[in-house]
Amino acid sequence: MIKLPPVLRAYMSAHGIDASSVLPDGRIALQFDSRWRVQVRPLNDGRLLLSAALLDVSRLSTAQLDELLLPLASYSLGVIRDHASALALDVASGRLMLQQQVSAEVNLAQFESAVGDFVNLLSFWSGSTRMEAARQQVALGR
Repeated sequence: MIKLPPVLRAYMSAHGIDASSVLPDGRIALQFDSRWRVQVRPLNDGRLLLSAALLDVSRLSTAQLDELLLPLASYSLGVIRDHASALALDVASGRLMLQQQVSAEVNLAQFESAVGDFVNLLSFWSGSTRMEAARQQVALGR
């Protein structure tokens, strides 16, 4: 099992997350408001990666994916100035993801703030991606 960074251990302790929740690769899954699932993965250099799946895009053609990503990229330009989260495409799983790297030097309060901001952005991006996917379905006559 991977060694967990001190801030992640502190977060788990503060929020009553049992050590048995840690997967062999060090990941833990956090659930917020019974709706938002966030994976926290320790990276080799001590940073933490927050990630959440937004949308399954595995069945989209390249053209459809481009049509979906163009307006989302435009939204991203407005969001990236104020938030550390970014959209990412996981080609292997066929999912559009929201991801954020958190510095290895953060304290517990800073990590909790980063997680809170990430969940707020997850809410925004979840709605935006579903809206664009629905708009694309209509445009394609589905």
